[in-house]
Amino acid sequence: MVSKLITQTAVWIAAMAAVLFVAAGTVRWPAAWVFLAEMAGLGLAIGLWLARRDPALLAERLTAGFQAAQKTWDKVFMVTVFVLWTSWLVLMALDAGRFGWSRMPVWAQGIGAILIALCMTIACLAFRENSYAAPVVKIARERGHRVVSTGPYACVRHRCMRAPCCSSSARPCCWAPGMASLPRRY
Repeated sequence: MVSKLITQTAVWIAAMAAVLFVAAGTVRWPAAWVFLAEMAGLGLAIGLWLARRDPALLAERLTAGFQAAQKTWDKVFMVTVFVLWTSWLVLMALDAGRFGWSRMPVWAQGIGAILIALCMTIACLAFRENSYAAPVVKIARERGHRVVSTGPYACVRHRCMRAPCCSSSARPCCWAPGMASLPRRY
């Protein structure tokens, strides 16, 4: 499972690097390298932590983002998130690499890196509390799925409402509407 985590993370980072550097027209973009290193490092750290703490959750997080039993609205949502994420990367690259529409001071870039780490930390806290944080919306009856109301879920049930910028285990987190209204037996 760890080798699958490493492979998926490497593919995800390589894909993001391709989008960033092709759109920027250069690989001489230090901030992009820092961003990719942070995403890879934190993603792998969380994945390795999950491998020790909750291997079933890691296995679930490493499954495909599209599954046969997945609802159409969830597939549409996941495609929308993917398109927006990719568009965001392209826009950053066009700004920083090709057109220079804005100038971002180093201190602001540092704050951005801290906020990415904070988002990943919040996702990690959610994973610690919610062993059912699958990349697709589903009820995992075979794993004893239940409504989680502890930790970060005591305030807000949907992890992506707290950390929309995060991705972990080489995949953006998913939204789970209606989870707050699941019967308590799940």
